[in-house]
Amino acid sequence: MKASLAFPLVAALALAACGSSNDDTDIIASDSGETAVAVGMSDEEDEGLGMVNMPRPVWLPIDFPLPADAHIFITVAKEQQTPPIFMLQARTRADGEKVADDFVAWAKSRGMKANRLDASSDKIHLASLETGNGLENANLQVHEQDDGIRVVILAASGEPWK
Repeated sequence: MKASLAFPLVAALALAACGSSNDDTDIIASDSGETAVAVGMSDEEDEGLGMVNMPRPVWLPIDFPLPADAHIFITVAKEQQTPPIFMLQARTRADGEKVADDFVAWAKSRGMKANRLDASSDKIHLASLETGNGLENANLQVHEQDDGIRVVILAASGEPWK
């Protein structure tokens, strides 16, 4: 199982690193069909955000507060698992505090329990939400890098926003 997950992730990162130009998004699935990793490339690097700029995944709600300049570089959907697992990683120049605060405000506006969490560093902003059933929840991390780029990581168990 671990080997089948590792190959698509390694393949996705290898494609991202090669710098080839491809406007289409490809889906790489494991042999077991349980994991899908989407990969997309754009022709231009946008102010250090990278050449990979994938479309918003279909599982992410349309009103989810992803920063306008976000360059999505990895999405994972393990929909056959119980509960399903989803992940998104993106780069942005948006303020990390604001990204985490917007996530909490968005979740609360949908009636979910959401909170900011304490981090061990002032360069990491954390937030989480849960639906109360213990199975469906999501966590958001925003990692600030020295070059002013922030890496946003969203991981969800189930689809707590439905």
